[in-house]
Amino acid sequence: MATWFYFALTILGWGMGLFLMKIASKYIDNWTAVVFNLPGYLLVGLLLVPKVKWSQFTWTTGHTVAIIVGACYVIANWGFYRAAETAQISVLTPMTALYMTIPILLGFVLLGERPTPIQCCGMVLAVVAMIMLAWPSQASAV
Repeated sequence: MATWFYFALTILGWGMGLFLMKIASKYIDNWTAVVFNLPGYLLVGLLLVPKVKWSQFTWTTGHTVAIIVGACYVIANWGFYRAAETAQISVLTPMTALYMTIPILLGFVLLGERPTPIQCCGMVLAVVAMIMLAWPSQASAV
């Protein structure tokens, strides 16, 4: 049950975040938007500080990787803000959702994860669905 809760939290957080990024891009430039994302990260991060087991803390590779993840997200957010300045959210979101192909491929190649045939079929269909959602309509192509 907890997995579904975190799944929903992720979808709601990313979904609202992407929608709100489009709204922000109407009012401020992409550089400013990224800078103003940072207090949000910091606020949530500070709320989570008490959850860290500081008495058992020793620096590991995981900490370095987590910092790199943060940098990747900041760069991706900037790219999304930049694209949102001109693209429709209904096209941009499914196009950028193709990001999922990267961890799938890396998981397969580097981590040896082997999805079942039905999971492979689902992933292919999900990618096809995102491409179809992002495909420009005839009305907007004219």
